[in-house]
Amino acid sequence: MVRLLPMLQGNLKSMRRIILPMILS
Repeated sequence: MVRLLPMLQGNLKSMRRIILPMILS
């Protein structure tokens, strides 16, 4: 579980970078 946390946080950041521009545009 502890090892998955950093990966989940990284995934959330990368998804935000992709989703936010789609919502704003």
